[in-house]
Amino acid sequence: MPAKANKAKGIGPQHIKHNKGINMLKLDKVSKFYSQNGVVTAGFSKVSLDLNIGEFVAITGESGSGKSTLLNVISGLDSYEEGEMYIFGQPTSGYGSADMEEYRKRYIGNIFQTFNLINHYTVYQNVELVLLLSGFEKSEIKERVDSIIDRVGLSEYRNTKASKLSGGQKQRVAIARALAKETPIIVADEPTGNLDVASAADIIKLLASLSKDKLIIIVTHNYEQVEPYVTRKISMHDGRIAEDKRVNSPAEVSVVPGTTDTTIRPKEARHDALSKGNTVRLGTRNAFSLPAKFLLLLFVFIFLTAGTFASYSAYIGMRESASNNAWGYIFDNVSPTRVVVTKNDESILTDSDIAEIKAIDNIAYVEHYDLLMDYTFTMTDDSSLSSYAGYYDEEYYYKDEDEYMEVSYWVSLKIAGLDFLGTTELAEGRLPKNENEAVLMLEKGSWLDENKREEIMGKTSYLEANAVGLPADGLNLPVDIVGVAYFKDDSWQTTQMSWCEGFLIMNEEGCNRMETVNTCVSSLIEMRAGENILSVGYSYYDDVWLVADEDVMRGTVKIPEFMEDLERYKVSLRVRKSSFDREKEFKVAEVLKDDDRVHMNPNDIWSFYAPADRRQVSVVLESEFYQAETRATLEEFGYKTLYLNKTTDRQNQLEKVLTAAMRVIVLVFLLAVLFFIIYFITKLIMKSQNVYYSTVRMLGGSQNACSGTLLAELLVIFHIAFAICLAIMIKISVAGSKILSPYAVRMIRYISPGDYVILYIVVLVMTLLLAYRYSSQMFKKTAMNAYREEV
Repeated sequence: MPAKANKAKGIGPQHIKHNKGINMLKLDKVSKFYSQNGVVTAGFSKVSLDLNIGEFVAITGESGSGKSTLLNVISGLDSYEEGEMYIFGQPTSGYGSADMEEYRKRYIGNIFQTFNLINHYTVYQNVELVLLLSGFEKSEIKERVDSIIDRVGLSEYRNTKASKLSGGQKQRVAIARALAKETPIIVADEPTGNLDVASAADIIKLLASLSKDKLIIIVTHNYEQVEPYVTRKISMHDGRIAEDKRVNSPAEVSVVPGTTDTTIRPKEARHDALSKGNTVRLGTRNAFSLPAKFLLLLFVFIFLTAGTFASYSAYIGMRESASNNAWGYIFDNVSPTRVVVTKNDESILTDSDIAEIKAIDNIAYVEHYDLLMDYTFTMTDDSSLSSYAGYYDEEYYYKDEDEYMEVSYWVSLKIAGLDFLGTTELAEGRLPKNENEAVLMLEKGSWLDENKREEIMGKTSYLEANAVGLPADGLNLPVDIVGVAYFKDDSWQTTQMSWCEGFLIMNEEGCNRMETVNTCVSSLIEMRAGENILSVGYSYYDDVWLVADEDVMRGTVKIPEFMEDLERYKVSLRVRKSSFDREKEFKVAEVLKDDDRVHMNPNDIWSFYAPADRRQVSVVLESEFYQAETRATLEEFGYKTLYLNKTTDRQNQLEKVLTAAMRVIVLVFLLAVLFFIIYFITKLIMKSQNVYYSTVRMLGGSQNACSGTLLAELLVIFHIAFAICLAIMIKISVAGSKILSPYAVRMIRYISPGDYVILYIVVLVMTLLLAYRYSSQMFKKTAMNAYREEV
């Protein structure tokens, strides 16, 4: 068989002459066997035939005699195991599936007993399909298809779906489809089996008229119906030819005008490949032709796309969480929306400076009490309890943990100035009027909101402070909750909640008080005597413990015996998270022989930690995605900025690599699970298309044509699903969502335009894999076996 299509237009039926010399199809001792459950049976055995152009051959025999199986082998729908079949003298035993597809496309026009039409296609589309598969372009098809439809008497049904036609009309469409290719061989398996007498007679007469320049082979149980037209009768019995009798003379055969060559080979049908444009046309048509299937696949691809988005969001969430929680030695709160701001000369930030900063785009609010952003308080309803109580009070140190938890509840809260409320309205209560009052700001529907809000509201709670010299032995500070407010779903405030369950909103006095406490526990005090430096403070890392002692006169200190080298000490306070420090000189009032601690008057201690002139603030961004632009604007205005999210990290390089690798592994695993779930669901839905693709194969459609059409169909649906998901994601990113949690909204907002390109490629690749896996399954069997399994 030639490797390329015969596109010559000079060979074809022009003059009619009697010709007995053209030998088209030959079978030499051909056998077909079936194997099932280890048992081998013969479809037919040792069949030898010479079939020529111009013949109208009827194959008859009882059921099971092998006549339909023989017709399937002749038409290339089924393989054979013994002997040889020749087409124009060329053997076909070595043909693979691709060769058989081309064989059917070149030589065979099929008319099936069950019609094998595409029911959701119109009459025109059914006839058009076979021409598209043969490589015809749209511009070449219309006139040809309309002419053939008119020839079989179905012009008025041109745009009628095949499912709405009668049996006789369907068979005429099947004949029109076979004629459209202009193949030299037309095979028909019981073409009148489902028709009434009048319709059957018309169909046989139409087939007989085609035999002038074609080989017509028909399988029938009703020989009397075709007897007036056939030129040859072949009877089969038990898989063998029982009779091969010529009944009438073959029709005269066309030759080239002006010649007397009676052995000229008749024209083959066009057998080019399905063009890319027509592949897209068929795929698009198939995507929308069955509404129920379209909606199911659309839902599946929305699920696939949304699942991929969710998996990627989870990946980004893990990445950002690792970044956000990789707090440093200096700053604890490295929220992606926080930027620390100072002046270039570290001078005092005036009210006009703060107003200028607030006016910059993407800045939600300015936190004057910068140090409070790095401290999380624990709130309890019992002033005698604290998470540190076990370290300071033996009464609680040995308590059972379950009993301990029964009498207290724990929730981390941040302190924020009234500006933090922004435009948020109070849900109940009022604003704080003194330093001991606060508004509790929560996420609506959270555990704290549903279980503790009523209990907390209007009562005194206690904030753990753990600072020497404070009330309740320095363990707890009383706070009266006088109001409740809720975050908005799309609020920038929710980006500050990565490591707390709510916020306390306090007035200026309250924030000053809490910043003093925070400074007390997060700064470093040094006592210098000459060149000797000792660290004095309240943590286990200090060289010497510092305690508040009201008996010590202001301006003096009591020191342990090992520090008695000098009579005067210079005490310096350095706040590690801020841009200010203080230094004062104290006179030694007494050397303590039985005490290793430094004693200082409480008022002197507090004087170190009292709020300083504002030289540093933190700004909270409305969106972290524009932090670079916002920082650039701030720096243009003469401010220094520090973006903590990208500058502070306690992980070493190996931990970073391992964590990143783990995130990738989790992402790949989630995508793999998602892919196989979608594949099996898609496979179930696409079973409705198995008959379609089996029919396309029987009409000569190649594996590339079927795969391409399937891919085009899935790509159309994928792009619609991706567009829907993308629109929803962008809407959520811009306006938030009442359905999703603030965390989920935050993760969606982390997805950048570049990430959407990556997601598009990922889902596109998954779609390609779906199409490849499904189409590869279709071509593991012969066209006839694939069709039998579906019907």
